[in-house]
Formats: sequence, structure tokens, C-alpha cells
Amino acid sequence: MDAVFYVTDNGIKWLSVPADFPAWDRVYAFFRRWRENDLVKELHDTVAREGP
Repeated sequence: MDAVFYVTDNGIKWLSVPADFPAWDRVYAFFRRWRENDLVKELHDTVAREGP
């Protein structure tokens, strides 16, 4: 989750995910699955409602 937040917060490309995080393609695979199952919207709504 931190890697996804890093990408969105800093506006970087997936290939530029720092080495401190898992490999970019693994992070993107999780993000894609979450997006396909509308979990990104649910996460957004929860954070907006309750805070980080």
C-alpha cells in the first residue's frame, strides 16, 4: 500500500518505484487487482472519511 501511495503522491511512473519497495510489477499487479474490484474507490472513501 505504501508503494501505491508513493506512486500516486509523487506522480512517478510505476517503473520508477524505489528499491525500498517490492518490485514495481508486483506493486502494480496488486493495484490493478484492487482497481478491477473497486477497492481503490473504497479505500479512497474510507481514507477521506476517517483520515490516514
